[in-house]
Amino acid sequence: MSDNISVETILENHEASGKYFDVNGLKCFALDKGSGEAVLCLHGVPTSSFLYRKIVPALADKGYRGVAIDLPGLGFSERPEDFDYSFSSLTKLLC
Repeated sequence: MSDNISVETILENHEASGKYFDVNGLKCFALDKGSGEAVLCLHGVPTSSFLYRKIVPALADKGYRGVAIDLPGLGFSERPEDFDYSFSSLTKLLC
């Protein structure tokens, strides 16, 4: 028996473990697990919430709410052509 899992299956499992939400009309994706004080895990460019797929559940197991958001244009979040992808714009989206 092989332990090889396709990249497609891995990504499908990651997407199924998160949820979509709307920010000013932009469809974004996040992992959101647990309760208690929130710990926001921000990825860099060009990564995604996938980077935190093991961290978010571990935070939840410790009594925190682990949250990892896919920034616009990355991961499963929308990639609108007319979006300002500058760091200042991404910061405004998060605030």
